[in-house]
Amino acid sequence: MGLPRQARSPADGRLMGMIQGRGMAAAKLIRNSKGLTFLELIAVLLIITIIGSVAASRTISAESLQASAELDQVKSHLRFAQRRSLNTNARWGIHFSSSSDYRLFRQSPSDPRRLPGGDSSAVALSALKITGTPLTVTFDAVGSPGAGSVTILTSKGAIVVQGGTGFVE
Repeated sequence: MGLPRQARSPADGRLMGMIQGRGMAAAKLIRNSKGLTFLELIAVLLIITIIGSVAASRTISAESLQASAELDQVKSHLRFAQRRSLNTNARWGIHFSSSSDYRLFRQSPSDPRRLPGGDSSAVALSALKITGTPLTVTFDAVGSPGAGSVTILTSKGAIVVQGGTGFVE
C-alpha cells in the first residue's frame, strides 16, 4: 500500500518508511497536510509574543519610567494646588525655580507650603527636566490660572493648564 507513483517525492518515501505498518490512514494524513495545525499556529504566536515582549522591555529604560512617573507627579501637584485654591478661597500655585525642582506656595512663591507626603516644600526631580524656568503657575479662588493657558515644557512633553478652566493636561 502506498501513494500513487505520480504523487511520491523523495520526502514522501522517507516519511512512508517511518510510518510503515501504520496503514492507509497515516499515508492520507501526510498527503493531505498542506497548512499549519491550530496547535502549531498557537506555538508560533506564543514565540512571537515572547520575542516582542523581550524586545519592548529592553527599549524602555528605568530613567524613562522615572521621568514618566515624575511627569505624573507634577500634574498631580498642579491639581492639588488648584484644589487648595478652590477649598480655601485663596491663591495657590506651583513655582518651578529651576529645571529640576519646584515647590507649592500660598499667595506668593515666598510663602512655600509642604506638599502631602513630603518632608519639605521643595520637590526635587531626578529624571524629568523642566525648561523655561523660573516659571510660576498660580490658581485663583475659582481654580483658574487666568484667561490664558499656561504651558510647561518638560523633557517628556508639555503640560498644559487650560486658561479659564484650569484643566491640567
